[in-house]
Amino acid sequence: MRPGDLVIADASGNKVSGAGKVSSEFFTHLAAYEERPDITAVVHAHPPVATALTLAGVSMAEPILPELVMALGGVPVAAYATPGTGEGAEVVRAPLRQCDAIMLDRHGALTVGAGLMEAYFKMEKLEHAALTLYHARALGKAPPLDASQLERIALAREAYGATGRTLPPA
Repeated sequence: MRPGDLVIADASGNKVSGAGKVSSEFFTHLAAYEERPDITAVVHAHPPVATALTLAGVSMAEPILPELVMALGGVPVAAYATPGTGEGAEVVRAPLRQCDAIMLDRHGALTVGAGLMEAYFKMEKLEHAALTLYHARALGKAPPLDASQLERIALAREAYGATGRTLPPA
């Protein structure tokens, strides 16, 4: 993708410039910016393994992988919203106030960041964690981290200077 490929829209969703159409998920992105003045980038994608986990009712909010807790905390699932409608904007608002990565029930994921690469890498971490969780569950039980482990991860995250919001593990 190059800058010339971008379609620019105003806050009402009207196209200002560009050759294509305004994204059908425009209002979902706009809601993220409205809820989070600290972000400058939103990535919406359909990572296959993470999306499959929502279809199977497997939560990524449970604190199982230390790397995921360190980077993103838990990843909640927003309620189902019909793609391409204003419903998406409404279901992402509350979770985005608390964290930087959310799953969209049956419809992919949304990550946010201080910049595009940060939001993109959060999406990559989310899908990698989903793949790991998928394989762990195929092999058996994937037990959550205990309170002591979570406390040490929180201290390490703080010492590392990690930024962004994370949903506290359930």
